[in-house]
Amino acid sequence: MSPAACPSGHGDLITILHHTKGQGTLHQDATQVYQEEIYLLFDWSDTAKLSTPANSLDSWIWMGNDLGELTLGADGITVTAASSGLAIARVKFIIKAEGWSLQSPSSLGGTTSFPIHQKVAGDDRDTQGEEGAIFQRGNGEFPGPDIIAPLLAGHLPKQSRAQAEIDAGESLQDASLTCIFIPAIMPGQLVEVHDAMMGRSWRGKVTSVGHEVNGVVLITNMELVRYVVD
Repeated sequence: MSPAACPSGHGDLITILHHTKGQGTLHQDATQVYQEEIYLLFDWSDTAKLSTPANSLDSWIWMGNDLGELTLGADGITVTAASSGLAIARVKFIIKAEGWSLQSPSSLGGTTSFPIHQKVAGDDRDTQGEEGAIFQRGNGEFPGPDIIAPLLAGHLPKQSRAQAEIDAGESLQDASLTCIFIPAIMPGQLVEVHDAMMGRSWRGKVTSVGHEVNGVVLITNMELVRYVVD
C-alpha cells in the first residue's frame, strides 16, 4: 500500500521542519491544492479569520446581511469585507499542502496487517491558524478504507477515539438540537450536551448542521446521533 500524507495549511506562516515514519520508505510528492468551505462570522466588524491559511478565495455566499466583496489578506488568514456589520458568509477557499507518499513493506513481524506511524513536525507562527494532515490509502496489495485524521495533539485525539467508539456502537439514537450560533461546528465533530430536562449530560456526533439568521438573532440547528445506555 502507498498512503499519501498531505500536511495542510502550508502558507507563509507555517513551515514543515521534518517528516519521519516508523516503517517503509517516504518520498516527497508534488504540492497538493484543494478546496475547503467554512462559515465565517463577522461580529459587528469587517474582518474575520480563516482556520487554515488559504491561497485564494474561490467564492462566498452571504447568509443574511450582505457586507459586500471579500478580500483575502497577505497573511492568508484574515478576510476583510467591504463594510462592517453582523453577518455570516459561507466561503470556499483554496489550500496548498505538501504531499508525501509512503511505500510500506509487504509484511512486518510475519503479518501483512500492521500499523504505520508517521510524524510531522512544523512551526506555526500564527496562533489563529491550524496545521493538519490528510492520509489517503493509494493503490496497493492490501485494500482498505481511506484514513482521515487530524495532525493534532491533546484533547482532539481523545475526541477522535470517542467518535470512533460512538460509530462502533449499536444502540444509537438520533437527536435534534437548536442553540445559539456556533460558527465552527461541522458534521463529524463530537459535542457535549448539558440537558437540564434529563438531569444529566451526554455526548453525540454531529451528522448535519444548519444556520439561521433572523434579524440580529443567529441560530444553529444540528442533527446528532448519541449512544443510549440501556
